[in-house]
Amino acid sequence: MQTWLRALLAATTIGAGTGAVLSACSNGESSVGDATGDAGKSEGGGLVDSGTDPTTDGGNTQGVDGSFDICVKTAGYEIGCGRVADLTCGDAGFAAWCALNDVAINSQQFDRAELACLTQANCDAKKRHDCDYRAYNNATLDQAQTDLLLAYCNTCEPADVSGCTVRQAFYNPDAGPDSVSDTFIAVTELSDALVGQIKQKCTGVALDAGADASTDAGITACAKAFSNCSGGIFVDALPNCPK
Repeated sequence: MQTWLRALLAATTIGAGTGAVLSACSNGESSVGDATGDAGKSEGGGLVDSGTDPTTDGGNTQGVDGSFDICVKTAGYEIGCGRVADLTCGDAGFAAWCALNDVAINSQQFDRAELACLTQANCDAKKRHDCDYRAYNNATLDQAQTDLLLAYCNTCEPADVSGCTVRQAFYNPDAGPDSVSDTFIAVTELSDALVGQIKQKCTGVALDAGADASTDAGITACAKAFSNCSGGIFVDALPNCPK
């Protein structure tokens, strides 16, 4: 099912702007994606204790592909898909806004996937997400991403941390893009700076989950609390249109 954080990200990626994002926030509580316990880990994916490979790993985009490339690619994709009117800050302001947004919001993992997946064959959002999520299965989480994943699992699924790391970090193509959780999105698509804030403010004792995480109801409540918390941090980080 559609997750709240992914809805927010989609609203900004195609350029709906912060107004639409804030509207998405007000449309109700977040929902938790279906567990994908049978999702396989592709060769080369997995958790790491230290060190990253800049050609395959997540993290920040600076110095790797650069904001210019991803913003040009995104603009070309939206125009080619007939959505030029949807560009955030308009056709004239999109490039400047996109560069700010890329640094503030996006992981390197996200940018690499988008550079490959933003084609006219993927104008349909589900096809685009499926392409992105498959790419994440072939990447390795960096240390900040790994730390958030483990913090979430120790907070919301403490009885099955190892199983949780698979369910929350790896995409099952057979289940489709609507199956992923907000945790998956936060871990794979957000910058290290945001990931660090989310770990600090939305896991452990900082998260008021309101229920015992050892029960199914508690796990669901904890996941929703995490979604609301991480979504708020995401919205606060969104840049305004440059003046």
